[in-house]
Amino acid sequence: MDGGATPDPHGGGSVADRLWWYRDARLPDPPVLRARRRPTRRERIDALACLAVSTLCFSRARSETLFIDDWDFYNRMPLGAPMLVALVLNIVGLAAVGFLAVQAVRRVRRPVWRRLAAVAAASTFLIALNFARITHESVDRWTDTIGGPGLLALAVLTLAASLRWPHGALRAVRGLALIASPLAVLTMGHALWMFLEVAAGPVWRRVDPGPVDRTPPSLRRVVWLVLEELDQRIVFEARPTGLELPELDRLRRQSLYADAARPPAGTPEVSMPALITGRPVVAVSPVSPNDLELTFRDG
Repeated sequence: MDGGATPDPHGGGSVADRLWWYRDARLPDPPVLRARRRPTRRERIDALACLAVSTLCFSRARSETLFIDDWDFYNRMPLGAPMLVALVLNIVGLAAVGFLAVQAVRRVRRPVWRRLAAVAAASTFLIALNFARITHESVDRWTDTIGGPGLLALAVLTLAASLRWPHGALRAVRGLALIASPLAVLTMGHALWMFLEVAAGPVWRRVDPGPVDRTPPSLRRVVWLVLEELDQRIVFEARPTGLELPELDRLRRQSLYADAARPPAGTPEVSMPALITGRPVVAVSPVSPNDLELTFRDG
């Protein structure tokens, strides 16, 4: 054996040469370490674009979950960590499905399938934009200037252009989605911040449902029905021909009916505390999920 040469473990040679390499001739060949695959720049951009489209699809849930200014006082289920986790999982899950679809489209070579994929991508993006439109009033007011027929014509032209120029349509959808990508990043960051805040936040006072379950001191109970959206004019004063409401008519005949009653306030969140307390309320402010601060007119 030449002292300056490296023994060949797979070739011939003496037993000493093989033992020099393996330390033990009975051991198998060492495993070959494969380089860990890292996502390419194009795949990262595709993932970001899919996350942006998914965030637009969940615009209503994102707005109602992350932007709460009343401590969730008017909801039966206060905001908690499970709700935030569910929102993030829904957004990420839909984005993952879209990412897999994008990677499948990139492997398609037949022109017909490319055209169909372009139409599907354009349709998905239009649906996501529509979710954002119906969620945000400012966007809805801007689209009102175009009108329903104009929006429909714009959607048809977009789909037709996608069918005619699939390659350009796919690039355009990807570019527009990337424009909305900062919204997705901010949504993920905001959800994480609120998750940490809710998980480590204060424990609010819980409402005890015991008085409802216990036997009342008197055998008489009053059931108070408040029909917030009931229209007095349509139901009683100018009821449309053919509309029959026999139960409401019977309730009117068998009870005290006042045709000049006025609510204590113009909004239910102010009217209900005034009706319950019997005192005129001028302002309300939620201070926790179960507590409402009232401002009375008489102090």
